[in-house]
Amino acid sequence: MEQQVTAGFWLSPQQQRVWSLQAGTEGSKYRALCALSKLKAAVELAVSRHEILRTVFHHQPGVKMPFQVIRETGSVRWEEHDFSQCDNETQAGQQERIWAEAESRAFDLVNGPLLHASLAKTSADRHVLTFSVPALNGDAATLQNLAAEILRCYAASRGEGELPDEVLQYADVAQWQQDLLESEEAKAGREFWRDELRKLGLSPLHSLSLPSENASTEEFLPKIFSITSSLTDEIDALSQKHGFSASDFLLACWQLLLARFTGASDLLIAFAADGRRYEELRDALGTLTRHLPLRLIVGNGSSFLQLLSATAGAARNATKWQESFLPEQVETIASPFAYPFAFEYS
Repeated sequence: MEQQVTAGFWLSPQQQRVWSLQAGTEGSKYRALCALSKLKAAVELAVSRHEILRTVFHHQPGVKMPFQVIRETGSVRWEEHDFSQCDNETQAGQQERIWAEAESRAFDLVNGPLLHASLAKTSADRHVLTFSVPALNGDAATLQNLAAEILRCYAASRGEGELPDEVLQYADVAQWQQDLLESEEAKAGREFWRDELRKLGLSPLHSLSLPSENASTEEFLPKIFSITSSLTDEIDALSQKHGFSASDFLLACWQLLLARFTGASDLLIAFAADGRRYEELRDALGTLTRHLPLRLIVGNGSSFLQLLSATAGAARNATKWQESFLPEQVETIASPFAYPFAFEYS
């Protein structure tokens, strides 16, 4: 007999956005790597400490959005592999296979488990942990914070530290964000986005034509590029020299590249702000990232330093008021065709 849902929480604005975007799809996943051994108990302890890793999603008849329901106990979908007898090339190939399977595997959002983990032994004293969560339960920053939490749990189990008795739970953060949106404190933020969106409505935003259903999707598959550590050091040094961050620098580069590819000087970019601007939220798990509409203009004759300065200023202003932004606001101004590009730095 199907269990009846008796209590639940509304989705946060970020979760509602994810649910709408992945309707009819298998969902989105993130992944991270941890070169650690014997972490099974630590991972399960992290699940027991964080409600969002035990949260499933149930529909009620006549309600468009599901409720998130927190289970008393949670589980982890585990896979274990032993590649310790394989050469480096074979190990790399097997790890790529694990990643590909993780990216294509669907989550059971109704019954769980919602954390999938694969522990691969690569030598006598080294393991690689690959884990993924649905986008409804976590963002990119969640995986970084979860890795840190697993380390803390592992250290505590070895008597090398103590865990805090309480952790910040996602349901509490989501409720705080909802209250903040409606508060007098957020009035300045609401006015900021009202003004920004008014400007967007008056601007000639560039749009792209989507491929037909019969077009090949090969060219739209993810492309991964690696840059050397020496180049990242140069980017950091150059950015700091002029008072900017590496994120500012790369966003300006992305803007310039898009302008050259599209021939447009006026672009709307979905800028990812991780929602952890306050110290209390720094280690939080859950979907807190908002994709903010960032209008960037490449001026004729502008130097790269001028472009960098303008880009960094726009990103800072948007980030400052990120808690006051709702995704549906921009959809009333610009069609999805005018909002095709995104930028996220972590």
